Amino acid sequence: MWPRELRIWLVEDNPDHALLIQTTLEGSKYAPRISVIGDGEQVLNFIASDVAGRNLVPPPDLVLLDLKLPKVDGLEVLKAMRAAATWRQVPVVVLTTLTRPVDIDECYANGANGYLSKAVGPETFTSSVRDVVEYWLRLAARREAGRRWAAERAALEADDSRPEWSAGLLAGAPGYELPLNLPGSGEATAGGTAAR
Repeated sequence: MWPRELRIWLVEDNPDHALLIQTTLEGSKYAPRISVIGDGEQVLNFIASDVAGRNLVPPPDLVLLDLKLPKVDGLEVLKAMRAAATWRQVPVVVLTTLTRPVDIDECYANGANGYLSKAVGPETFTSSVRDVVEYWLRLAARREAGRRWAAERAALEADDSRPEWSAGLLAGAPGYELPLNLPGSGEATAGGTAAR
């Protein structure tokens, strides 16, 4: 079980493509919640509300972004995400039928983290989507675990009633070892095992 539910925004106007991607990710070990957003304007509205401090919806852990969208195209969405401080770190993988090198280069130049072509067979496409999503969600899970660990560490450091969890011990201060008497082979310490 992960510390919290991982979230993917699938920005895709084609319902068949959206269904194919959702079906592909159903068996993911990270069990992400997938929100389908049908046009670029909706994403820009979320970003604008976040920038204005209204934070209606937290940024997702991953965005799968089609380029050919109604109202506002995917490239404009990508540019807006990279211009907003809280959205800058959200990984964006472009999923599109466009395969021209100039389109690919433009996406990477504007901050895309990946580019997958839909112009391949369905098995190749779904396998690629699964692999890319697993990669980015694994990183998101590790980041989240690191944030939880840091918060727990800060709480322990602030807890004056537990001197054994002092800031020096948690920071790995040299020369400070907490004895851990283990049955059997001698006295174990935080720095190793001492022979008797």
